[in-house]
Amino acid sequence: MIYLNEFDLLTHSMEEDFFFTFVRTCFTNCYPFRFFPDRLKGLEFDDITILCGSNGSGKSTLLNIIAEKIKLKRNTPYNKTYFFDPYVERCYCRFNVFEREDVRDLMSVKDYYK
Repeated sequence: MIYLNEFDLLTHSMEEDFFFTFVRTCFTNCYPFRFFPDRLKGLEFDDITILCGSNGSGKSTLLNIIAEKIKLKRNTPYNKTYFFDPYVERCYCRFNVFEREDVRDLMSVKDYYK
């Protein structure tokens, strides 16, 4: 079984490097660039990870970016701008791979808490 362990969003300096090389024309929206604060740039996931925040804080945006980065099959539309794919390409993710024995151990812990 494979689990997402770490996901790195772009830092402000990485975003600025992108825009420095990009010839800007008539775009007024660079979403998801400049959307997340620097403190949120390196995310580490545990067995259970909860994303919480007020409306418009970026929970769905973050999940959309992660889903695109790890190439999940999607059947629903989402807010996507011209800059979405270049942003996702520059993100980084790392996975943990568990062997069957490890998965059995995790399942026994889950059953214990039922």
